[in-house]
Amino acid sequence: MDKHNPDDERAAIPSPEAAMMKALGSMIFPLAVKAALALEMLPILEEGKHAGTPALATRLGVDAGALGRLLTSLAALGVLRREGERYRVTPFGATLLPGPRSMLPLARYLLDDSVLLPLAKLSTCVQSGQPTLPQNPRTGWYNQYPERARLMDGAMAVYSGLGLPALLEAYDFSSYATLIDVGGGIGHVLAGILARYPNASGTLYDMQATTERAVRYLAEHGLQGRYAVAAGDMLKTVPAGAGLYILSKVLNNWDDEHCVRILRNIRVAMEEDARLIVIEGVIADADYAAEDAFRDLLLLACSHGGRLRTVEELRGLGGEAGLTMLRVIPTSTAFSVLEFKPGTRPR
Repeated sequence: MDKHNPDDERAAIPSPEAAMMKALGSMIFPLAVKAALALEMLPILEEGKHAGTPALATRLGVDAGALGRLLTSLAALGVLRREGERYRVTPFGATLLPGPRSMLPLARYLLDDSVLLPLAKLSTCVQSGQPTLPQNPRTGWYNQYPERARLMDGAMAVYSGLGLPALLEAYDFSSYATLIDVGGGIGHVLAGILARYPNASGTLYDMQATTERAVRYLAEHGLQGRYAVAAGDMLKTVPAGAGLYILSKVLNNWDDEHCVRILRNIRVAMEEDARLIVIEGVIADADYAAEDAFRDLLLLACSHGGRLRTVEELRGLGGEAGLTMLRVIPTSTAFSVLEFKPGTRPR
């Protein structure tokens, strides 16, 4: 029987230098995906009708040699697989194809130059404490960059779609006949709740440009007569009259001052028996996961004061706005549900 050799085990563990080289080299993955999306080549490859790389290059209007190298790289990264002279999209790569569960809107947002370029200047942001994406701190980037806001709407729809089953499992909405989803994007969360609870009705409240898309989305989900869409600015006012207010993945985009303003406007709109749920990714006081670290640095570079927060920080913001936190409900995803009731009405 062979004896265990500790030297063989040590040899299988990469050195710190090799591990760092691999980590640094991983930057090519998002850039290669960005190129594939810009060329709109994945749907063509999924069709399977191209006759090899030269024919695909002609169809795309690109250099065949350079395209071949990109295809080879995407295959090495697991996005494609080679079948003879052709490449096909793998199940992993298929998450970037259009469809009901597609990650494409999230990829388009995270790989947009308005995200990548500020992140490339992260050291400048750390030096100054200010975002590297120029913006007016009184309005925030969302109002100042409408095209980027539309990209983020799509990304938030992906997050909402992935997290919706967990939200519906974690929180009981049956006590509420009327809901208002504040900053609710195009309506993924609201539509999911109304589909599960047929006796409820709700209002989607967001900026004008977003609500125009929300009207189309909600109309496709068989909820006629049970929803309304209202355009407005949550930094100024929030509609009254709901039993439950929903604020999903909104506060992390804003600094404390804007968060308190949003929460105060909701508090002003709330009746004394109403409730607010805040759906956010909360972090511990110390270390947190790599995905959270990425999101926090993205907010540091691209928003005016947006950040991930702890439960206690969110409790404090709610308190400043006249809200009292009742409980924190974890879900099976990275997001938690924080429930608030009206406290002392703010002046």
